Amino acid sequence: MKLANLAVAARMRLLIGMMLFGLVALCAVSLGSLRSTMMEDRKVQTKHLVDSGASILKHFHALAQAGSLPEAEAKKAATEALRAVRYDGNNYLFIVGTDKHYVLLPPKPEMEGQDASGMKDTNGKHIIQEIVQAAAAGGGFIDY
Repeated sequence: MKLANLAVAARMRLLIGMMLFGLVALCAVSLGSLRSTMMEDRKVQTKHLVDSGASILKHFHALAQAGSLPEAEAKKAATEALRAVRYDGNNYLFIVGTDKHYVLLPPKPEMEGQDASGMKDTNGKHIIQEIVQAAAAGGGFIDY
């Protein structure tokens, strides 16, 4: 069947259908690219926030190393400084030790010191274990 043998109305419908298909495909590709760009931007923002928190910890560590502050007081002051940090409204930084126990959990201070290794997301992923593994490897991102 040749295109020339089709009626004008059928050719118009075919042309419109092809244009709509192309438009939908273009939108799908654009949305995928936009999502990827937004995720990368979010990762960069998160890295900067974590770096800021690490700078606070390094400051108090340096004070303890210099003898200006006893180590126990430096740890307490560092966690209290981070406890007050909020971003994007209600989001916060938290600290989990290599032993998989919460060191800092601002919304639930009663959980601090407790084992968090059993924590799973809705897909059954052990979040805290993966966070500790990523930290031991030098850093990274965990989706949950």
